[in-house]
Amino acid sequence: MKTTNAILTEGPIGRILFRMTLPMMGGIYAMIGIFLVDTYFVSRLGTLALAAISFTFPITMILIYFVMGIGIGTASVVSRAVGEGDHQKVRRLVTDGLLLTVLLAGVLTFLGLWTIKPLFTFLGAQRDVLTLINDYMRVWYIGIGFIVISMVTFNIIRALGDATSPGILMMFSALLNLVLDPIFIFGLFGFPALGIKGAALASLTAFSVSTVLSLMIVAKREKLFWLSLDPHIFRSWKEILYIGLPSATSNVIIHLAIAVVVKLLATFGEKAVAGFGIATRIEAFALAVYFALSSIIGPFVGQNWGAGKIQRIQEGLRLSDRFCLLWGLFLAVIFALFARPLVGLFDQNELVLAVASLYLLIVPLSYGAEGVLMMTTSAFNALGRPLPATFLSLTRMFVFYIPLAYLGKAYFGFIGIFAAAFIANIVTGWFSFKLQEARAFWVRQA
Repeated sequence: MKTTNAILTEGPIGRILFRMTLPMMGGIYAMIGIFLVDTYFVSRLGTLALAAISFTFPITMILIYFVMGIGIGTASVVSRAVGEGDHQKVRRLVTDGLLLTVLLAGVLTFLGLWTIKPLFTFLGAQRDVLTLINDYMRVWYIGIGFIVISMVTFNIIRALGDATSPGILMMFSALLNLVLDPIFIFGLFGFPALGIKGAALASLTAFSVSTVLSLMIVAKREKLFWLSLDPHIFRSWKEILYIGLPSATSNVIIHLAIAVVVKLLATFGEKAVAGFGIATRIEAFALAVYFALSSIIGPFVGQNWGAGKIQRIQEGLRLSDRFCLLWGLFLAVIFALFARPLVGLFDQNELVLAVASLYLLIVPLSYGAEGVLMMTTSAFNALGRPLPATFLSLTRMFVFYIPLAYLGKAYFGFIGIFAAAFIANIVTGWFSFKLQEARAFWVRQA
C-alpha cells in the first residue's frame, strides 16, 4: 500500500506519534547494538584488535552522523512535498536526493581510502595497530555506499509517514550483523577466518541487504523513482543541502566537542574516562526514546507544514515536550536509585563506579530539557529552517558545555564537568521552549 498521501495530517496526534515512535525505538536500539556486538567479538581477538576498532569508532561515527544530516535534509523537503499533495514533486525530490547520496558515497569512499594511513597516524596509532585499522577501514570505506544509501532511504520512508518499515529493516540489519560477525571473524561453517576485517565485512553485508530492501520499498511499493534525469536536479540538491549541510556540520562538531570533554577527564586518569564511557553508553540506551521521537517529529511537522495545518504542529510539539519532561523525570529517579548497580555490571573498580554513578546522578536531572531541545531542532529542520536548529546545538556545546566544563574542572574537578552538562541542557532546553513559542507567531505569519 502506497503511503505518499499525507497520512500524518489527519487523526489523533498522540496516537500517531506513539504508533510511529515504537518501531523506531526498536530500530535505534538495534543500531546501537551493532556497535556493541562488533566490539564484543573483536575483543576476543586480543588487545591490539580492540585498540584498532576503538581508533576507528570516532571516525566512523562522525561520518555516520554527517550522513544523517543529509538524510534529515532529504526527509525535510520530501515530507513537506507530501503534505502539499504534490506526488510528482515527491518523486523528483526522492530521485534527486538518492542521486546526491550516491555521489556523496563515491566521494567518501575515495577520500576515506586515501586518508586511512595519515589520519590514523595523526590520531596516534602505532604500526601494528595501524595494520589492523587498515584491514578494517578499507572494507568499511568500500561498503560505505550501502551505509549512506540505506540511512538516507530510511529517512525518506519515514518522511512518507511509514516508521515501521525502517524500524524493522534496522532491527533485521542488526540481527544479520550479529549472526555474521562470528562467522566472518572466526571462520565458522567453512568460511575463512578474516579477523577484524570480518567485522567490517559483516556490517557491510548487513547494510547491503537493508539497502536493497529499502530501495525496493521506495521503487516498487511507492513507485517514487523518476526514470529520466530532471533538469531541475541542482535545485533539488540546493534545497536538500540547505538543510542537510548545517545539520550534518552541527552533528560532526558536537561529536568533536565531546572529544574535548574526554580529554578534560583524561587528566584524572584512564579510570575516570572509563567511568564516563560507561555512563554515556547507559545514557545512550536511556535517551534512545528521544532519538526515536525526534526522528518522527520531523516527518510529522513537515507533512502538516506542507498541508498548512499549523495547529497540529503546535499540539504535536506540546505533547512531545510534555513526554520529554516526564521521561526525563522518570530516568532521573531510576538513575538516582540504581546508578551504582547498573555501572557495576560493567566494572567494579571503585573510581570507575564513583565517576559513572556521579554522572548518572547529576546529568539525568536535565534530560527533560535535553529532550525539548531535540524536538525543537528536529522541528526547525523539518520546517526548512536549519539555522536556528544549528544555532541551538552549537550554543549548547560551545557557549555553555565546553567553557563551563573547563571552569568546572578547574574549581570542582570532574563534578564540575558533569555540572556543566547539566547547566548546558537546562539553559538550551529552556531557550528551545521559548523559541517554540516564538515560532508559533512567525508560523502564522508565513
